[in-house]
Amino acid sequence: MHHGSRDDCPYFLHSSLRLHAMVHKPLNAPAMPARETYCGHMQMLCQRADGERLICTYLSPLDAVMGSRGLSGDDHFWPIDLRCVDTRQFIEQNGGLSISVNYAYAADRKRLLVDRHGHPMMVYTGDTFEVPEDQRDHFRIRFSEHVPERIMDVYLRAGLSNFAETLAEMDHWSAAQIADAEDQALARMPKTVHVDDVGKTSMDQCAVYDPESGEWTFVDI
Repeated sequence: MHHGSRDDCPYFLHSSLRLHAMVHKPLNAPAMPARETYCGHMQMLCQRADGERLICTYLSPLDAVMGSRGLSGDDHFWPIDLRCVDTRQFIEQNGGLSISVNYAYAADRKRLLVDRHGHPMMVYTGDTFEVPEDQRDHFRIRFSEHVPERIMDVYLRAGLSNFAETLAEMDHWSAAQIADAEDQALARMPKTVHVDDVGKTSMDQCAVYDPESGEWTFVDI
């Protein structure tokens, strides 16, 4: 974790991975200060693992929307660049910055795992960072090597060696483009299986969706 100057920087934090978080802004939240691009007073979508609270992040805005349906419920969350999110309250409440990186969809024997509402579920890796109090208004994080290595391994074995270019293009998608891509992905979704019908020890695959080809690809794990 590195500290940098906030002067003239449009972002709140910097990361070694380009990620998207899902946020929900309460109706009574104060307006964003003039000339600021980070989003304060926002509720970030989080998950718990082994008693730890983690900020949910995703590689693309499409995965953020489609992969978070089971967590967001009826609340309206939308994807935003992680660099633009104010994490100070989260760090203060949790004693550090813990981030889950949801990078593929859970699968078993070429079936996608879904929750009780039929939403596809994701697999993730992650990391935790200690951020000194005097640096929480602007800092840089670098994920441990195992995080990008795991992601890269899955995408390479899925035959998507150039997927970074697709992710870069998706960063500029409009809400309408994301919604259209989600509709196409769900329309082409493979067979599914309810998560309660598959034991955690028997889940043997994950799946990646490529919006360019419209194909789901399964990878053994």
